[in-house]
This record gives sequence, structure tokens and C-alpha cells, in this order.
Amino acid sequence: LDYFQQSLSIRQKTQENFGLVISLRSVGTTFTYLKKYTEGIYYLNQSVRLAQLIKAPTAELQSVKELAEAYSRAGSYKEAYATSLKYTALKDSLFTSDKTKIIEEMDARFDSEHKDKEIEILTRDRKLSSLRNWLLVAIMALLATVGAFFVIKQRARHRREKELAAQENLVLQAKNE
Repeated sequence: LDYFQQSLSIRQKTQENFGLVISLRSVGTTFTYLKKYTEGIYYLNQSVRLAQLIKAPTAELQSVKELAEAYSRAGSYKEAYATSLKYTALKDSLFTSDKTKIIEEMDARFDSEHKDKEIEILTRDRKLSSLRNWLLVAIMALLATVGAFFVIKQRARHRREKELAAQENLVLQAKNE
């Protein structure tokens, strides 16, 4: 008890609230086990109030549980029952809150993974589309080159045929003369 009270005194001076909640609970629990119920209940109530004030639900839960035990040992069954109900409600609320956080984290992780996959698919589609466009441009350039080649070859053949026809005409004219 002396060590717990020294710890309580130090934490009051340093104003470390969470540690103060724990020290108040330890002193209250020790008084309860020493059958000094009034003192125990006093310190446990302070522990509960401070835990509520600093919004430390887990510490509050433990303090409320110890307070219900203190009331029960003191023979204050009405207060013990009411505090036990408070403990159960707080425990259920904490459990629900924890499960809600876990579900929200899982949803966020799922959404994030889903979006990452969607981004990956869109990126891949964009790359494929870009590759497809380049391929079409290359095919069109190849067709244009082949087409130009045939046109040039056709013109050259046509020119040669004209030249041959002109030479044949000259030869025929020369024979006719």
C-alpha cells in the first residue's frame, strides 16, 4: 500500500493522468483487500472519474470492474449490481467500438486494394491502347510505303511502256518511209 501511495503521490506531482488512473485504482483495490472499503471505494471512484475525463475507456473499464468488486465486498449489493451493469455496458460498448474499428479498417483495406487493382488495370489498358495505336500507325506507314513503292513501280513500268511504244512507232514510221 505504501508503494502504491508513493506512486500516486509522484503521479499527482507529474500530472501524468493515465498513470494517475492506474495508481488510484491500485490504491483503491489494495484498500478493498485490506477491508477498508470506504477508502477503497473513494479511490476507485476517483479512478473511474479521471479515466472518463481523459477518455481512457480501457482504464475506465478496469476501474469500474474493481469498483463493483469493492461494493460487493463491502456488502453494498445495490451499488455493486448497478456498477456491474455499468461495467457490462461499458465492456459491450468497448467491444462494439473495437469491432467497428476493425471492420472499418478491413473495409478501408479492401477499398484501397480494390482501387489499386483498378488503377493497375486502367494503366495496363492504357498501355495496351497506346501499343495498339503505335501498331496501327506502323501498319499504316508500312502500307503507305508498300503502296508508294507499287505506285512508283507502276509509273516506271508505264513510262517504259510509253517509251517502248514510242520507239516502236519510230521504228514503224521509219519502215513506212
